[in-house]
Amino acid sequence: MGAIVEVKYFNSFWAKQVQGSGSYNDPKWPGIEWNPYGYPIFPINAIDDVDNWYIEEARIKGGYNNSMVSQGVRAYLNEKNPVQDVRESSLIYSGVYNSRTDVNETNVFSIGKTITSDLDPANGSIQKLFAEDTNLVIFQENKVSKSLINKNTIYSGTQGAAETPDILVIGQNVPYSGRFGIGKNPESFAQYGFRKYFADPIRGSIIRLSRDGLTEISNYGMKDYFRDNLSALDNNYKTENVPWTLASNPPEQTTNPFYVENINSCDIFLGSKVLNLNSSNVAVDTGAIVTNTSIVPGSNPVMVAVTTNNTITPEDSGFFSYEYKSKIVGGW
Repeated sequence: MGAIVEVKYFNSFWAKQVQGSGSYNDPKWPGIEWNPYGYPIFPINAIDDVDNWYIEEARIKGGYNNSMVSQGVRAYLNEKNPVQDVRESSLIYSGVYNSRTDVNETNVFSIGKTITSDLDPANGSIQKLFAEDTNLVIFQENKVSKSLINKNTIYSGTQGAAETPDILVIGQNVPYSGRFGIGKNPESFAQYGFRKYFADPIRGSIIRLSRDGLTEISNYGMKDYFRDNLSALDNNYKTENVPWTLASNPPEQTTNPFYVENINSCDIFLGSKVLNLNSSNVAVDTGAIVTNTSIVPGSNPVMVAVTTNNTITPEDSGFFSYEYKSKIVGGW
């Protein structure tokens, strides 16, 4: 039967006897319901006629002020109120990846190492990274800078270049002179040789980044043009409806694909919704999505294929509806 023993906190222990029904699969503590997940694994042959005593001690060897037994280091800490932290102006890198040696540490982020690099959040979020030789060019909304890669050199205004004891993957951040950034249009970036070009829609400028730093090349005869056109762009999504009319002489009468005329195939984007214009001149969504377009030779109607799980009956006219966002596409 169970017993109550009064013990002190320090150097305390609890003697327990295993009782069973003759099988090691059914051991239990006296007075406590058996819990296979809450107690240690018992040895075999735990039967009634054998005294099996197990001791739990608070301190190692039962010595006064000895190290206390604990649960050890926790693998992770579960926060009660986890809140997502978005650091738009910071960089972080993981472990190395080497396919030849089967080393893949891309999911390893060691907090014991300096694996983050913080930029000035006043310059906006990081929109694009460009690796050039041993430098990493960082484009923020309102600033362009570079970080040293695998270098142990820092620069100061008084002592010039100096070496640091540790080589950092992402080293000191060095901003370029000039208050220019790439806005929220990283698609405007273009590169040729060691020169890099991008648009700054916030200031209505086209910038060249070369060995002499940042240069506002839009000032050479096209300042007003870029200032007027770039300022008219925004980052909001808009809806465009392109009208279509059924072809009067299609190659064949089908509902998927169907044939339209008086429209350029380049104006029909893949993924556009197909809207029918009914007798009341109301656009009705058919649930079909454009999957393919092509120009039919000879009669030149445009063939439009839609999702195969949607069979539509086109009316005489309608719209191809799609959403878009203004972009500044750079190229060379």
